[in-house]
Amino acid sequence: MTNKNSDKETFSIPILDSSNYSEWNLWMMFHLWSRDLLDVCETPLATGATVPALNKWTKASHEAINIIASRLSHVVFLEVINNETKDNAHLLWTKINDQYASKRAINRGWVWMDWIWSNYHGDLQE
Repeated sequence: MTNKNSDKETFSIPILDSSNYSEWNLWMMFHLWSRDLLDVCETPLATGATVPALNKWTKASHEAINIIASRLSHVVFLEVINNETKDNAHLLWTKINDQYASKRAINRGWVWMDWIWSNYHGDLQE
C-alpha cells in the first residue's frame, strides 16, 4: 500500500534535467533519508551479505530506484539507466552524481572563463 503523503513529497522533488543538479540532489537526498533509503544509495551491498540482508537491501534498492527514476527527465533517464544501474540504487546514485556533479563544476569553470574574457577585451591596461 502506498503512502499518499510520501507520494506527494516525492512529486515535490524537481525533475532532474541536467541544469538543476544541485537543487535536485538536495531535495532527493532529504527525501531518501526521510524514507530510510539514502544508505542503500550511498553504500554498496556488503560482500558476503546473508540472504535476509540481501533481500532487505534489494527491496530498499528497488524502492529508491523507483523514487529516483520518477524524478528524472526523459533525457537524463536515458543517460543514467542501463543494465547495471536499473537494479542497483548505489550504482544509479553514483552514476548520477558522477555525471552531473562533474558537469556542474565544468560549467562553472566555463562561466568564469567567459566572465574573465568579457572583462579583458584584449587589453590588460583597462
